[in-house]
Amino acid sequence: RQTAATTASAVREHTIEDLHGLVTLVGGKWTTYRRMAEELLDWLAGQGMRMRSSRSAHTPLFGAPGWEGGYPGKPCAPFLPPTREPLSSDIATSIPADVREHLRQYGTVAAEVWQLTRQYAGRLLPNWPYLRAEVVYAARHEMARTPMDFLARRIRLAFLDSQAASEALSEVTALMADELRWDRATRLAMENAAREQITTAL
Repeated sequence: RQTAATTASAVREHTIEDLHGLVTLVGGKWTTYRRMAEELLDWLAGQGMRMRSSRSAHTPLFGAPGWEGGYPGKPCAPFLPPTREPLSSDIATSIPADVREHLRQYGTVAAEVWQLTRQYAGRLLPNWPYLRAEVVYAARHEMARTPMDFLARRIRLAFLDSQAASEALSEVTALMADELRWDRATRLAMENAAREQITTAL
């Protein structure tokens, strides 16, 4: 059984293997999947296979400038971090500076997240930039299905401050329960499981 320590120390390099015509990319990690795919396609093209070289470096991720709400029909310019405010100036000036900076991570869909604050107003916690609306957005658009999906894998609060994550847990669970239509038993099970993870596993 792998522990957190053995997982963290595991080799994260990747390699391409060609065994009698079966090409396999092994190793690596999720956060470098684009680089891995690019190297694989370039390698295949270099072996004389009929395919284009990778366009990954010119293809923006969802929410990046150039995405425009769907897969681009042609390669875009090489991706650069956005230098302009992702929210319109009239909206941005009405948002507290820490929240505005936090919303930049959503890129071009930051306005969609902020729009949800009309129905789900307020912060999750007084001294953090995370919004109640983000919980709903994560459940609705980012496949968050448990409180820990949000607290640990979307905003990382469970890793940054376990006490703060514990304080936000009940509200996160309530928002997700309404959005995902959990019954009372499911809601309690989700909250209890998340609280145990926060207090023991992290």
